[in-house]
Amino acid sequence: MPVLWHACSTFLSDRKEQVNVLVATSGDTGSAVANGFLGVEGIHVFVLYPKGKVSKIQESQFTTLGKNITALEIDGTFDDCQHLVKPLFLTRI
Repeated sequence: MPVLWHACSTFLSDRKEQVNVLVATSGDTGSAVANGFLGVEGIHVFVLYPKGKVSKIQESQFTTLGKNITALEIDGTFDDCQHLVKPLFLTRI
């Protein structure tokens, strides 16, 4: 998988703008995406996760990375996180 993420970075290297990756997680998926894209140029990852609904270990796997990873704790459930992310995929820019 890291090969794919770095291929994305190479493909995007000719573009001036940053690509934002949004993920809603209940734990493992957010960590996998965050760690996969960690340090990849031109890509910023936003991980939305429900407050108090993921284990401390899972939370630390994506909240302590820094660099191009931003973790956003949402007061709600995983479904609430999904409801924030899904409409953005339907928005044309």
